[in-house]
Amino acid sequence: MNEPLHVSAVAVAGVISHGLLALAQHRPDHDEQLYRHVIRRALQGGAALGTGALAWNSFAKGRTGTGLATVALAAGTLLLTAEKPPELLPSRQSDPLTSRRK
Repeated sequence: MNEPLHVSAVAVAGVISHGLLALAQHRPDHDEQLYRHVIRRALQGGAALGTGALAWNSFAKGRTGTGLATVALAAGTLLLTAEKPPELLPSRQSDPLTSRRK
């Protein structure tokens, strides 16, 4: 039987790898602020890879329904965060680093 994937390790790897990719691919003239872009993409990557690990574990145990439900719920979550999230992260006006420069 296939070894189960460690979901938390896979999710953390997704956060790190997708955060690094977002940092490298950020386009300042087109994308949102750098830190918002990196955080959003990193969380999406962690969620996607963590879900993939959960689904794999379910499919490996013969729990096809659970695996499909996991993928469907994650797809909905990722679709909701595909666009810029509504002010879940602090705005530039409330950024303590920029407000101290006055």
